[in-house]
Amino acid sequence: MTQITVIQTADMHGRLNMQTADYLRQLKSEHDALLFDCGDALPHPNYLHMPGCRRAIEAMNAAGYDAMAMGNREFGWRSSTTAAKLAGLQFPVLSANLTARTSLPTPVKPWLLLQHGERVAGVFGISPDMAPIGSLVDRTSDLGFTDPICAAKQTLECLRKQCDLTIGLLHWGTAEEQENRLLPALQGLNLALMGHWHVQQGELSHVGAVTVSRVAYHGRQAAILRLQSDGRWHQELVDLP
Repeated sequence: MTQITVIQTADMHGRLNMQTADYLRQLKSEHDALLFDCGDALPHPNYLHMPGCRRAIEAMNAAGYDAMAMGNREFGWRSSTTAAKLAGLQFPVLSANLTARTSLPTPVKPWLLLQHGERVAGVFGISPDMAPIGSLVDRTSDLGFTDPICAAKQTLECLRKQCDLTIGLLHWGTAEEQENRLLPALQGLNLALMGHWHVQQGELSHVGAVTVSRVAYHGRQAAILRLQSDGRWHQELVDLP
């Protein structure tokens, strides 16, 4: 069966420019890859919409991203703020643990299916809880967050019936103990692409049966991940211009 290649970026904070976008688009075409970002791609502050992010949005569209996780920078105080932050993006933004507290839908999707050659990839996002219980945001926002482990488990149960492999875009956790609580609980997750960690250098590791990929922050690096015929992922780190 045809194998699959994935390209990962994370925590760019608006630093993606057209030169780098062109390079990513070339990498995606050269490797016939899916291109994902793990959140905090835009330079908005937490909760608030900041005009003037058009350059980063246009660069992401030009690069040809297939999906991204909703990071804390992409979350808005209310659903209308979140929608304003994401306006203009030409690909899905994912968060399986974001919930609406009204009858209106959330501005993001929990997951999606991507056909890539002979493979169908189920891709979902996890976001940090930006409305903790008792906080002002919790009391005033029309958006909330469910437990990330429960949300990811429910999503994986749904996806496993519809796809060949599962990929999590996880903008979550800042310590190994948090990761060690989340990932071993996610049976059936093939690849975890991590954001929110702001690592200086990318790496590939394993937590239980889950392959975990990290990549350097601020758009300095991309990770090219290839699923081998033996079922293992290989990571190649690429410096970005």
